[in-house]
Amino acid sequence: MTEPTAATGPAAADALARFRAAIVAYGGRVVEVPDLAAVAAYAAERARTRRPAPRVVVERGARDEAAWRAHADVAQTILSTPPEAAEAAAARQAIIDSDVCVGLVDWAIAETGQAVLYRSGEWGRLLAYLAPIYVGVVRADRFVPTLADFLDGLGAATVAATPAITFVSGCSVSADIENIITPGVHGPLELHLLVLPST
Repeated sequence: MTEPTAATGPAAADALARFRAAIVAYGGRVVEVPDLAAVAAYAAERARTRRPAPRVVVERGARDEAAWRAHADVAQTILSTPPEAAEAAAARQAIIDSDVCVGLVDWAIAETGQAVLYRSGEWGRLLAYLAPIYVGVVRADRFVPTLADFLDGLGAATVAATPAITFVSGCSVSADIENIITPGVHGPLELHLLVLPST
């Protein structure tokens, strides 16, 4: 599998700034955090805004077990992507019932403000679109300047071998029914993208 080339040096800072501006324009939020413990604290804080005993689903690679122990009031489901076949129905239901889902973002595209998900397949999409609040976690060294840079770097063979590439670009808002604006119909009510330092 080929990978895109991330922006580096001053171009990386510019890519993050452009990405942040686009996500904010779409109603989302971009926050730089130091580590996975900060991700846990952020996600738990957002979950507590939903109800007294909130539920969070966390993709395994976005979870620091010790950090989550400090948030025992938040019910947590850890999701391996993909889950074992016997656990798939329970995992899907946990996502549906959750207040917040935390998932890994493969790449971030600066020009369009899109978080790209493809490694976790349908499970990444479920995390991003079914919960009222989606917290995506991306590393600072996973930003590309343009959509063309992303697709060129990914390569035709990888694109052909990937069942779906998902582009998440903001909070869900629809006016499909009687032109009444309704948030959260086709995705999350809130989109938060947390940027971890480069590896």
